[in-house]
Amino acid sequence: MVGGVISIAILLSAVGHELGHAIVARRAGLSSGPVTVYFIGAAASPVLGSGKPRDEIRVALAGPGVNLGIGALSVVVAVVIGGTGVGGIDGAVVGRGPLPLVAEAALVIGVLNLILGGVNLLPAFPFDGGRVVRAAAWARTGDPARGLRVAARVGRWFGIGCAVAGL
Repeated sequence: MVGGVISIAILLSAVGHELGHAIVARRAGLSSGPVTVYFIGAAASPVLGSGKPRDEIRVALAGPGVNLGIGALSVVVAVVIGGTGVGGIDGAVVGRGPLPLVAEAALVIGVLNLILGGVNLLPAFPFDGGRVVRAAAWARTGDPARGLRVAARVGRWFGIGCAVAGL
């Protein structure tokens, strides 16, 4: 039951991530389009046809911001409630009340949201971090196409760095 609650919470976190993008896009005057919910998450389809790189940065950071906020709040809830130790040899919870279960679920939800927010901030396009790199390069050069090339180059070097680290 706890696993089901955690799964639903993570799905809702993904929806919240995409809604964060859509709400900020709409506030910036961009067409936010629909948010589509899939079995493994959600996807927004904001049209980032703005002439302002600042708007793109704000829209890109909104989604990970939602996840980092949910993650931080959930970890605080877990710490405040306490009891995040799992009992039993096989990880089964034996002889404890519901609060430790709530704390453990909040901790898992929090850590997964922090990971989701952090991964989305990686500087690899089309992740949100890659969108930030693209918009920053666009703001610096004044050319959106050049911004995309810079984001692709940064993403390529980031990928090579990950491959080297993996080896």
